[in-house]
Amino acid sequence: MKLVAVLAVAGGVLAAPLVTASPAAASPCNSVDCVPYVDRNIDPSEACVPGGIRFLFGLDASGNNYLCNAQGSWVPQPSLVGVRTNAAPCDGSTGVAQTPDGLLLACKDGAWRTDFTAFYYS
Repeated sequence: MKLVAVLAVAGGVLAAPLVTASPAAASPCNSVDCVPYVDRNIDPSEACVPGGIRFLFGLDASGNNYLCNAQGSWVPQPSLVGVRTNAAPCDGSTGVAQTPDGLLLACKDGAWRTDFTAFYYS
């Protein structure tokens, strides 16, 4: 019985730092260079293969931003400004952003909002 008590206390002591440790802060991403899974050097005249509604951005050789839409075509987009979280405040940016999990965001009514208009309707 003493062994069980010792093991329980030891387990609690070892687990305590794991419970109280805070997660590492993610580095801010405020440019296209740090946005994950952006296709580079695309040819906008060629077809693309959308992989669902996530990670749809592509850049041509000149750095112009495009989105692979539901029809498998590259459509021009405003500048990709980085990674943002849904509903985070924005300052009227005319660019677009990507959520950490790959969704398209646009600045609307003072906040970053998911926007599938270009994906479905362009």
